[in-house]
Amino acid sequence: MSWQSYVDSFLVGAGKGMGGAIIGLQGGVWAASANCTPSAQESVAIGTACASNIAGLQQTGVVIGGKKYMITRVDADEGTAMGKKGAEGISIYKTKQAVIIGYFSDASVSAGQNSDATYKCAKYLMDAGY
Repeated sequence: MSWQSYVDSFLVGAGKGMGGAIIGLQGGVWAASANCTPSAQESVAIGTACASNIAGLQQTGVVIGGKKYMITRVDADEGTAMGKKGAEGISIYKTKQAVIIGYFSDASVSAGQNSDATYKCAKYLMDAGY
């Protein structure tokens, strides 16, 4: 399966979200949907923050595609963060080698549904050694 197929199958669809991205911990976008594409600079910032101090995201926020999301919840032990910008939101899960970002843009998908879908993608990759 290609990296893009993980985004398409785990992060996009009814009850999952409207898109997402997989980036390496050193930066670099492995796969992304059109509506959730971090720039090269943004992916390095997210990957570095998640690799070193994910809790610091609450102070800095996360920028994806030029949009800044306020991080509302972090669990440093689990390597997770949740963020909002108006009706939009993101779920972030860190694996050994990557950061999985789930994205939703309206009330048709709840933050909980998006977080669950993002977790399932991250868990699948962790079980595969990523």
